[in-house]
Amino acid sequence: KSEADLHAATARVGQAKAQLFPSITLGGSSGLQSVHAGSLTDWASRFWVGGAQVSIPIFEGGKLKAQVRTADAQMKEAALAWRSTVLAAYHDANDALVAYADEQRHAAALARQLADARRADALMRSRHRSGFVSMIEVLDAQRNVHQAEQQALQSNVAASTDLVALYKALGGDWSEDAAANLASTAR
Repeated sequence: KSEADLHAATARVGQAKAQLFPSITLGGSSGLQSVHAGSLTDWASRFWVGGAQVSIPIFEGGKLKAQVRTADAQMKEAALAWRSTVLAAYHDANDALVAYADEQRHAAALARQLADARRADALMRSRHRSGFVSMIEVLDAQRNVHQAEQQALQSNVAASTDLVALYKALGGDWSEDAAANLASTAR
């Protein structure tokens, strides 16, 4: 919308500047005229009138120049609005990209933490079977695995949400193939 507003404002500047120059209008009309209907087909019944009109804006110079300045100011305002829109879109896309990349790194760290927790759980079970640790230590290791799994799942949800925000910020269309392509390139 802001880009269309800028184009329209630029066109209005051109229109306002065009009003400063003289204009020439050519016109004409033709027809048939007769006192009796039977003589309408005679050559003498036909008429044609033509003329030219010249308009020179001599006494409206101040008004027209003010219109040009107004149109120019409106164009500059539209350009600033367009610039603001572009910068906001850039910042939205940049913020979404940074959030998605950060969450991907966080998810990778949580995946390593989950793998460590599972190895610790397997080790505790093995030591419990050998009689070296109590059941409380095995349960504690299982609790750590469940917590790590929950954190990893929450991170995956957050990464998916950030991916949707990135697509929205880029103005993209959502499809499964596009999501898979973006997810594979972000890793």
